[in-house]
Amino acid sequence: MALLFDTAFIENYRKAECGGLAYFNLADSKGNEEPYEFGFMMKNEKYAELFFDSLLGWQEKSGGDSNAIDMEFLEQKNGDYLLSFGPDLRLTIERMVPSHLKDYVIPMAIQAFQSKAGMRVSHSFRLFKDKYVKGRKVAVRYYIVDDNHRVRKKSERYFVKTEFKFSKEGELTGDSLYNPLINSELKKGKPPKKMMSGEDVITERMKKLGEFFPLAHMRFYEEDWVSEITKTINTRYSRDQVFQAICNILLFERLKRNDASKVKTDSAGYDLSLLEHLIETHESFDSYFPETSFFTKQSIEKQIRLDEKYFKTHSNK
Repeated sequence: MALLFDTAFIENYRKAECGGLAYFNLADSKGNEEPYEFGFMMKNEKYAELFFDSLLGWQEKSGGDSNAIDMEFLEQKNGDYLLSFGPDLRLTIERMVPSHLKDYVIPMAIQAFQSKAGMRVSHSFRLFKDKYVKGRKVAVRYYIVDDNHRVRKKSERYFVKTEFKFSKEGELTGDSLYNPLINSELKKGKPPKKMMSGEDVITERMKKLGEFFPLAHMRFYEEDWVSEITKTINTRYSRDQVFQAICNILLFERLKRNDASKVKTDSAGYDLSLLEHLIETHESFDSYFPETSFFTKQSIEKQIRLDEKYFKTHSNK
């Protein structure tokens, strides 16, 4: 299942003309300064508001979780630093994949990031980093500034962030390795994939097919159903591939008989629609099974090729 993250925030951020970042601290009872507010210094209020609409929306849709907005500071070897920001991968997937489907899909996400770069490591940034404590509430907002970067107005809306990430160039770990704005090495080659291996995907797929098509599974593996036909199938195809092809053929034949609208393979959300149908429709002795003669060497091999094409297309993204 491929997911495309929100990208509107990138265009709105650019049009808002962010000139820098602002840090504000408050002294505690002992006179020690602590970060309490941080924000984007922007010139165009209209687009700054639209930019913040996205960030606030991610948090709201994740039940107020401040981690919905991923923010990571990177100190670079040349003395500069940057801030990368975007929707958090895990929480976005949780929002986009219905809970009753999450055990049946392997999300492949096209994640979006934006950054404010080209800033020298300053005293304000160093103080913010050194005094930062995970879990402490920091208000994040935008400030409207003039051409001389003087603050003229601060946004009424803001969100509270309790976790920021700090990294150093050449010392990246964890999720930082998968962010192309943080890890410059990703630009030199194909990004690594955070996903199951091909063998794991196939194993999991066969397990689910057995759950969705229990009678077909029993007939095929225990009773040699359609064996006269499957014996003629090209030997380069495995027995599991043949079974998957038969399951897909069965599924479409049943849909044609009961709900032809679900056979529209080019419709939006098609994959999820089929998955929901399989979860809600249990195979039983009343389920339609065509005559054995319905299956042919040509139809099964054609379906196998379609299955292979689908797997390669989605696993290479």
